[in-house]
Amino acid sequence: MKKNLFSVGIILLSLCSNSFAAPWFKVEVSGSGLSIATIRGYGPVGIQLRTPGYRLTNPGIDCTMNSDGYCQFLGNPTGSIIRVTGSSGALNIILCPIESGHPTIDCQQYTVSFPG
Repeated sequence: MKKNLFSVGIILLSLCSNSFAAPWFKVEVSGSGLSIATIRGYGPVGIQLRTPGYRLTNPGIDCTMNSDGYCQFLGNPTGSIIRVTGSSGALNIILCPIESGHPTIDCQQYTVSFPG
């Protein structure tokens, strides 16, 4: 019985958590910005910078702010450049596919080494 409950718990954890999901995005540092490519096709993407001291350099040009606090841009497999201003160090970002103007539950966290 305990073995069955353990198996059910693992299955539920896998279904409820996207931490085990394959990545939706490929993120690389490109000069003073981030090159963000979608691995699973085209569509709107939202980005949030989660590290204090960093900011989007060109909101309204590289991407458009939405009411949920994400800067939205059109994702594609070749990559979109989102320029960032901040010092050198680890930059933590959240990327989410956007549906109907809002982030989906498939958000993923990335950390990159930013040159500043």
